[in-house]
Amino acid sequence: MAEAQGITDTETKLPGYDVVAVSIFGRGNWLAAELQRQGLKVALVDLSREMGRWTPEDWEGPVGLFRSEALTGSQLARLLEDDFHNEVENGFTVWPPGGPLELRGPISSFLLDKWKVPSILRTYLENYDSLSESEAESLRSHLNELGFEQAWLGHLAHQLASNSFCGNAYGLNHGTPLSLFSAHSIRRVSRKGVEDSLKWCESLGVDVYRNSSILDLSMVKNELHSAEVVGGWSGVVKGSKWIWSLSSEETYRLPEFTSKKLFPYGYLESQWCWMRFRVDLGTGNVADALPDKFVVIGNLSLPWAHSNLVILQRTLSKGHFDFWIRIPTQSRFQKEYIEKFYNEVVEMLRERLPGVSMVNVEMPQDYLYNYLELGPPRFPLYDLRELQSFRKRLLSNLFFDGPECGTNLDWVGQFRVQNRILGEIIEWWSGLQNQILEEGGEAQV
Repeated sequence: MAEAQGITDTETKLPGYDVVAVSIFGRGNWLAAELQRQGLKVALVDLSREMGRWTPEDWEGPVGLFRSEALTGSQLARLLEDDFHNEVENGFTVWPPGGPLELRGPISSFLLDKWKVPSILRTYLENYDSLSESEAESLRSHLNELGFEQAWLGHLAHQLASNSFCGNAYGLNHGTPLSLFSAHSIRRVSRKGVEDSLKWCESLGVDVYRNSSILDLSMVKNELHSAEVVGGWSGVVKGSKWIWSLSSEETYRLPEFTSKKLFPYGYLESQWCWMRFRVDLGTGNVADALPDKFVVIGNLSLPWAHSNLVILQRTLSKGHFDFWIRIPTQSRFQKEYIEKFYNEVVEMLRERLPGVSMVNVEMPQDYLYNYLELGPPRFPLYDLRELQSFRKRLLSNLFFDGPECGTNLDWVGQFRVQNRILGEIIEWWSGLQNQILEEGGEAQV
């Protein structure tokens, strides 16, 4: 599709949709549904089939769902609509040397005292979503003054879901903390659930284009005008506003005509990424008593990467756990490298869980397939300086909403970015409706 030329003003002002959201793996579902609920005509173009051979567990990622006060009712509805979830008993649990720390269980107060977690840290994490920027900055300043030994849990809260990587003792200075003291749930994602989420969008009036790819984009002046879509349905989709929920590297999985128009300077490569393994811990008193989700840290002072920080999550298969570690992205397809850290994790778990068997069930997708088959990592972590200086094409009607945006990769972090986009689009829409009324027309409902 050639660059749009000779399109009349009338055609430009009368696109097919008020908003077109381009999404993968459910990232844009809530925002598309919420905009439709607000009265706009919305299309959701799902490009998941273009993004490689990933499993639903890899789509969902390592962090889980913290029931932060920042989540709205409709956001919770989106997350609970597609697949069932189970709440982790006793909430978030981290297990450094010296024993586990549960943040919501019956002995959580005792454990917080044992670990000498300062009350100011709990205040910061429990109330972050209601704090003003100055209040949050003041609390962070006090926590930094306490030193890493006392404030390590705060640094961890900032680092676990961050889209950038930094040293342990600098975590408080980057990103947004997870609400570690909130109820914590595991979303049991499935391919059926992904389809159910798209059906949920349709039930609210969103036009969903499944199994799609975008061959080209058409620009008019400084705006994105339309996209040539092929797949389950083929044709040209037009929109007044656009939301792009893919990272720059994911966008480069699409034809060059598309990717270079949005990211003309190339894509941003991640420095680190999360990688998922699956092991069988067997059954018995120790394995059965483990929390459904917990974080094991080998040494608090060493970098929280490789085998030194492991997120474990019980699967639906008895005795099976997924575990996630962070490794350098450049090493994600090196089999010997992956095996090395798998063995180190197994050794650490055997020390922490004496008597528990440890049988490999599944190696990471990155171990089984190559870059052509998989594409970029699902949960990338960028170098902070490169992230801040990364350049993309700025179009007046296009909103970027991929992993490079905002500060966090978890659901709450994604919704923070989408809340901002929602506000800007609704402001535009309200202004448009008021203009129609002033000109004597009839505003759309």
